[in-house]
Amino acid sequence: VLFRSQEDHGLAAMPLLHTFDFTFACASRGDGEVIVHGTGGQILEMIKQLLIRISNLKHLKLNQLLVDEMDVPGLFDAMANCFGECLNSLEMLNVTKVPLGLTDLARFRNLVKLTVSPQHLTEEVLLLLAGLNLLQLYLLQDPYTCQCEPVTCEAWKLVREMAPCLRVFLEVCGNTRAQVVIQPRAPIYGVFLRTPYSRLTSDLVMSLVENYSKTLRYFVQERLPRTHGPRGIDVRCDSSLLFLVRRCQTLHTLVVRERISTSTLILLASEGKKLSTLLVRRHGLIKRCDWPQPGAWTKEFYSRLKKCSLDYDQCIDEVCTLLRRQWRPLTDKQFMRLKIIPRVEVL
Repeated sequence: VLFRSQEDHGLAAMPLLHTFDFTFACASRGDGEVIVHGTGGQILEMIKQLLIRISNLKHLKLNQLLVDEMDVPGLFDAMANCFGECLNSLEMLNVTKVPLGLTDLARFRNLVKLTVSPQHLTEEVLLLLAGLNLLQLYLLQDPYTCQCEPVTCEAWKLVREMAPCLRVFLEVCGNTRAQVVIQPRAPIYGVFLRTPYSRLTSDLVMSLVENYSKTLRYFVQERLPRTHGPRGIDVRCDSSLLFLVRRCQTLHTLVVRERISTSTLILLASEGKKLSTLLVRRHGLIKRCDWPQPGAWTKEFYSRLKKCSLDYDQCIDEVCTLLRRQWRPLTDKQFMRLKIIPRVEVL
């Protein structure tokens, strides 16, 4: 009744509402498989009727709608007509069950931050977004994200020229085993693996170095792993991590949840000249010096590395010395609460 009374006088039903978050994740089991249900019909119509009553919205999240393609234009019309000029941040994950380019995203002219599933990004959509004043673009994969192809490197090259201030972030979250979709030559500033199944493989590191060595600022693994992980250095991620730090000179935030040796930790602190944040799990540290001595290391350096690696306290002291600040590894309880959020860089 209050909504209608306000609308009768030409006023928005909820003029003070600035943030709206709606997630429809509905799944059931049948015939031995998981059936994912999307919105549509009355549910979608209720969402649209609610949105058209909001005129000053700044932040909007509409996730897991999984609607039919024919329902997408009407949904965006309802959104753009009401708050197309005032919306600052928008998150729309898995709008449809199949890959579909969402060109209507460009109707929100004042977006600063956009989070979208990679299956909704095409060359046309990307170039339209490059014409906005967008600062942050998150390409997020979750258990409901379908398989899709990345945008071509030619399109990303145009985007870098059109929108030099745009920062793109790749993220995988939730209980999914999907590998992060590598966007070739994109201006990727961060890779966030927020799933217990993700592992840092040599193939992933090679892709990151090949495509993002000049732009990567964040590499973050969050959530505790489902398994303890391998103990031998030949099957751990130690060498891959060190290669990543050496080749990505702009990397300033590194969060590792996998097992590494104490000697690798010291080497990361030594090689990562620009690391302002280095976080590892105490339970993920193996007290061991399992690196062979290469010709580039002096006997004195290797002797000190070996000595500090075989004692936790000496290892921590050495990392503090190398980073020039107080430092300690995180407990699993601390690591579970961890949430790294990139800051917006205004140039």
